Formats: sequence, C-alpha cells, structure tokens
Amino acid sequence: MNQNSLAQTFDKVDEADVGWMTVHDIELLRVSLGIVFFWFGFLKFFPESSPAEDLAMRTIQVLTFGMIPNSVAIIVLACWECLIGLGLLANSL
Repeated sequence: MNQNSLAQTFDKVDEADVGWMTVHDIELLRVSLGIVFFWFGFLKFFPESSPAEDLAMRTIQVLTFGMIPNSVAIIVLACWECLIGLGLLANSL
C-alpha cells in the first residue's frame, strides 16, 4: 500500500468516525458524565479514598455554617452524586 492510498484510507476512517460521533455526541457526553459522577460519589462512601472528599467537606461546612456534621454531609453527598450518575447513565434526567 503506498502512502497516498494509506492517507485516503485514514481520511475515510476519520470521516466515518466524525460522522458517528456527530450522531452520538450527546449520548457519549451523558455516559461520560454519569460515570464520573457515580465514581466520585462511590468513592466518598469509603473514608479518605476520594480525592475531592476534603474539598467537599470544607465546602459543606461553609455553606451550612457548620450545622451539618461532616460524617452525615459526606454520606448525603455520596448518595446524591451516585443518584445523579445513575440517572445520567439510565437517561432519566
């Protein structure tokens, strides 16, 4: 196969790929966000395993003026994020 033929083949594959992604772009975005939301929420169920746990707890403390204990807030946030993720994955939002 010469270089020109190879370039034409790559162009055809690229056009087909772009066409497919154009049709399915919203679904791909929805699934990607669903996975991220679910994963970050799932990690919050296990203490000190989420990279965003400390930020989430500090933010909730500020927003609630310290009225909600961290142990309760992080579980509620974990449930909420998992539900959002599952909703996106199930296409119900």
